[in-house]
Amino acid sequence: MMQLREAENLEEQGDILHYLVVQFGLNHETGSVIEGQAVTVKDLLKDLYERACHIKHWALVRHTAGTVSHTGGMRRTEGHRR
Repeated sequence: MMQLREAENLEEQGDILHYLVVQFGLNHETGSVIEGQAVTVKDLLKDLYERACHIKHWALVRHTAGTVSHTGGMRRTEGHRR
């Protein structure tokens, strides 16, 4: 998780999150808590997806969506809306 916090760009964050999904799964708790709720790898991926959509970084949008959908974790409607 330290590497993720220190990642300098969104692509690097995407690669680290992909690794975490492969190694631990989407529901792996990251050790962070927001508003009393444990933050999961899926939560971080969804956040990265939304940021990538916002800046129109389409390669990263596809990468994060593919990572989540490959594991069956996010429906299309849960992400960015056009």
